[in-house]
Amino acid sequence: MTFPVTTTIPSTTTTATVTAGLGSSMASATLTVTAPLSVASLSISPSTVAGGSSATGTVTLSAPAPSGGVAVSLQSSSPVAQVGASVNVPAGQTSMTFPVTTTIPSTTTTATVTAGLGSSTASATLTVTAPLSVASLSISPSTVAGGSSATGTVTLSAPAPSGGVAVSLQSSSPVAQVGASVNVPAGQTSMTFPVTTTVPSATTTATITAGLGSSTASATLTVTAPAAAVCVSGLSLSASSVIGGNGVTGTVTLTAPAPAGGLVVNLASSNPLVQVAANVTVPAGQTSATFSVATNVVSSLLSAAISASVGGCAGASVSLTVNPIIVSLEGLSLSVGSIIGGEGLTGTVTLSGPAPAGGATVNLSVNNLLVSLPATVTIPAGQTSATFAVATVPLLSLVDILVSVSASYGGSTQTAPLTLKP
Repeated sequence: MTFPVTTTIPSTTTTATVTAGLGSSMASATLTVTAPLSVASLSISPSTVAGGSSATGTVTLSAPAPSGGVAVSLQSSSPVAQVGASVNVPAGQTSMTFPVTTTIPSTTTTATVTAGLGSSTASATLTVTAPLSVASLSISPSTVAGGSSATGTVTLSAPAPSGGVAVSLQSSSPVAQVGASVNVPAGQTSMTFPVTTTVPSATTTATITAGLGSSTASATLTVTAPAAAVCVSGLSLSASSVIGGNGVTGTVTLTAPAPAGGLVVNLASSNPLVQVAANVTVPAGQTSATFSVATNVVSSLLSAAISASVGGCAGASVSLTVNPIIVSLEGLSLSVGSIIGGEGLTGTVTLSGPAPAGGATVNLSVNNLLVSLPATVTIPAGQTSATFAVATVPLLSLVDILVSVSASYGGSTQTAPLTLKP
């Protein structure tokens, strides 16, 4: 008699033993129940390729393919790694290879390739590297004085391959000089190189460029020219001559604006009767500054040289003439305009300015012997006036007599009338 044997779907092929018994007798038979055909694994070799290269995928089934073979579907998570829609595993085979082609990515990309059969899937990853390129270039310091050096650093997008990689170098100006290339050692991502400079006539900015394949990176280096010496280009006075005791203003002019902090200009006078400060400071960014020149009262004309200088530069000088005070007789007065003969009075002479050193001697005279006065009167140094006594004699006549008193000094003469009464 027959009987049915039903099965379930196992995860793996399974052998079952079916036993029949009657009394003490027994008989057995085995039944092999196969699992559904599935994708057991997927591998890709090599697991990392450069963009544009190919890899090989291998799909493995859980059991040999049936008659006519079996198609395993394929899919990639990224267009950088491309596979066919499926791969056919021939009848009786458990695995089959298929090509994985790649494009060149802008950055290294990992793609997941998946193989599917029925409800089963298996996956493997493929890393597709971008072409090695120059990621960046820096120069430190970014500004140097001509004749000094700087350090450049080139950085790659990934570690250099076995044997290292040569990165080309170029400068836009002969003021900044670099080698033709710099070698980045295997496994390293960056390398430094020297940048030497010459002394430019004017501050110059050079562009340094590093290149690898079609990739480039640039950085700038500013090379400064030596600071020009700032000197005195001119010196002037508000007046070329002055009366002693008065002052003038001096102006010093530079060849270029004063540097930060200002510039101290040394001053000097060739005559102690003409005084200037030891120095004057021209403010930062300015080209000139003023200073005072003082003079003493002098008895005779003199000349003094005022000079200005900075450091080792040739300075500038200017001459100042100091004149003595020109004093003249400005006035003559009498204490009274009329007087009875025989009485006395006082006269006063006045100068236009202070009397010079040694005083000023004023000559006196009168046109009538009835009046007597000294031949001279001296105005003390620094004073502007002096008095003198005038004497008269009694008149014998019964009429008034008009007398003229005179004083003279420095080429000028003053007169004063005096009436004598009986």
